[in-house]
Amino acid sequence: MIEVLIAFSIVCIFITASYALIGQASTLSHRSRDYYQISKTAQSIIEELKCYRVISHEGKLEVLDEDLEEGFHFSRNKYSIEVIGERLLDDTSLYLIKISITEEESETSYLLYSLINSKKQDSYYPDIYYELEIQDWEICE
Repeated sequence: MIEVLIAFSIVCIFITASYALIGQASTLSHRSRDYYQISKTAQSIIEELKCYRVISHEGKLEVLDEDLEEGFHFSRNKYSIEVIGERLLDDTSLYLIKISITEEESETSYLLYSLINSKKQDSYYPDIYYELEIQDWEICE
């Protein structure tokens, strides 16, 4: 009878430890998925800012140098996004861009810094970046 009680105790300890580990793994998996999505959104906003057009709920926003220096706020999907630019030197066309993204449901936040060139420089191409959308009928099954 004592052997059964000892075996039962060992199994209970194993189940309790396993349950805690599985719970932590699940929490980390959800958190890493959320951070991956928010980081991909931040990277896409940086790419859009390089062409000075940002897509938001209201449609495409044309971004000027003055908008970068003042900063602006918009929302996309489930994210609240704030963009602030700072000219590095007065005689250069480089901006240090800070993108702050907050997920509205879970209050998860992400901060990304990047450098972009000014719209006023000579090598600016306004239509250099557009994503092509793949239609359902174009997908091979």
